[in-house]
Amino acid sequence: AIRLSAGGGGGQRGGVRRERVECVVEAVDSPVVAGGGVWALGDGRALRGVGAAAVVVGTALYEGRFTLDAAMRA
Repeated sequence: AIRLSAGGGGGQRGGVRRERVECVVEAVDSPVVAGGGVWALGDGRALRGVGAAAVVVGTALYEGRFTLDAAMRA
């Protein structure tokens, strides 16, 4: 698998770059695990929607933005 930073590059809470993830997913034959910039459940759904095999979340869980259970169901 390939671990790809999907963060917006503008520091914390910069959002996700779906286009970056989609380009990598289309270019490689390995699963892509995307993370960084995931601050809402919709961010994770967006990354999965463009083909990420999995999504890494960290600070958003720590800060209580959503629960692990909610993330797993999203």
